[in-house]
Amino acid sequence: MSAKQRRLSAFQRNGFDRSGRHEDWDRVTDWLRYDAVTGEVLESGVMPVAGVRHLKETKSWAYLPQSAKIGTHYIDLSGSMPRRRTRSACPAQVSGHVLFGQPASARVTVVDPIGDVAVIDHGGVAVEFEFSLPGTYVIRVESVPHTDGVYRVEVAP
Repeated sequence: MSAKQRRLSAFQRNGFDRSGRHEDWDRVTDWLRYDAVTGEVLESGVMPVAGVRHLKETKSWAYLPQSAKIGTHYIDLSGSMPRRRTRSACPAQVSGHVLFGQPASARVTVVDPIGDVAVIDHGGVAVEFEFSLPGTYVIRVESVPHTDGVYRVEVAP
């Protein structure tokens, strides 16, 4: 076997073709990137296998080789291996001007009728709102592993 044939044979054993291109650049896979602390899915798509491997090796991002829908799935980090799960319904409820049942880690925002946004520090306890303007207020509760809860409160003039 000539030196050229030995090099080509070694190349092919390692997944490269005659052009020097690795076969993993021709195979695609589903992938998702998630927040390693909260488990929130940040990105999802299809990419060459070699591209996913390259990102895992060069970036400090957390990846899984599977598909996910942003807002529908999250990554359960409680076990020995991260697992994709479906987000459950938001447990928060609004009754009158009171928000209750939201997780302590939830981010609560309120948009008033003129578009101003306020982030509410709630600590997981019920919040009673005092609305100063008439109109529709939108309350959003965001908390992984739950879907976002969006509530509308009408305030009469």
